[in-house]
Amino acid sequence: MQKTITLDDLLLFVYDEITDMSAKSSIKEAIKAENILYKEYLRMSDVRNEIEKTMVNPPDSVVKEIISYSKSLAVMNVDEQDLKTIIKN
Repeated sequence: MQKTITLDDLLLFVYDEITDMSAKSSIKEAIKAENILYKEYLRMSDVRNEIEKTMVNPPDSVVKEIISYSKSLAVMNVDEQDLKTIIKN
């Protein structure tokens, strides 16, 4: 019985996130055999390449500010509605 290859499987394959060698081999064979799957693989690969080309690394200070803000919300332990009220006041 042949396993159906899902878009999730294909996406994991494109990002080299599949550790099971038999699953990786099955997907590779399916890509070779199915033209529609091959075209989708190419499209996903192109998107991955574009994302990687346009990614920027924010300055450490920005990352620290985001983490600090996140931690402060966790300490406050407020839900979204309460947070909106706090921000309004």
